[in-house]
Amino acid sequence: MNSLILQSHWQEIPSALLRSLSSSSMPWRVVISFAKPEFYQHAEHPAVWFLTIFPCIVLVVFTYLVAKHHRKLYGPSDYSDQKDFLKTLEIGDVPEEIRKETTEVATSDKTTHTISSDTVNLLDAAYQEMVGSGYCLLHAAQVLAERTAPRTGRYRLRVWIEPIQGRPLAEIESVTCRVWDDFSPRHYTTTSVRSNFDLWLHVYGEFPVIAVLKLKEGQTIQLQRYLDIPGRPPD
Repeated sequence: MNSLILQSHWQEIPSALLRSLSSSSMPWRVVISFAKPEFYQHAEHPAVWFLTIFPCIVLVVFTYLVAKHHRKLYGPSDYSDQKDFLKTLEIGDVPEEIRKETTEVATSDKTTHTISSDTVNLLDAAYQEMVGSGYCLLHAAQVLAERTAPRTGRYRLRVWIEPIQGRPLAEIESVTCRVWDDFSPRHYTTTSVRSNFDLWLHVYGEFPVIAVLKLKEGQTIQLQRYLDIPGRPPD
């Protein structure tokens, strides 16, 4: 008896949905009005369920996009200054481990790897050598002209030596840099301690640079850096 009552109630649900659809907004009215007479005899027709459930799915997806990916809903033209659009670009899929406010380190690879002792010793020695040198190579980029296909963009770069571990720049006698093959000449030397031995470039693409630091005591230190620019143009 209970099963018959439940069945009758279940059959009434699609009929109620059908009646509500026929009296709802215009798209639903169009679908219902053009349906064949047999359509009304099958209130559990998949189209009825689709027309009822689909708007709910759209609402859920839209809510998720607004809550989790709202930055992707705007284009460069939506900003008063289109340079602000570049600031909103994400740098990649962030691992869950570092979404917290605490200091964490993680990779995108979810596989657990065993690092050999030889690799650990090699990395530790190289890291200590890098930090022990007391200097690192930094750069900053400025957009002069946005890249608009097929035209390439134009960028201004500054490369300089930054001291670490409290080592003074005054210990450096000169810095010689080697840049990309398109430049002529490709080697540049500076002795300007005041400007952190900087190198300025006007470019349209990315490339690596190597710097050799000649210390006043006679030793040399080699540093390298890949000069990436805003937007990561493929040129």
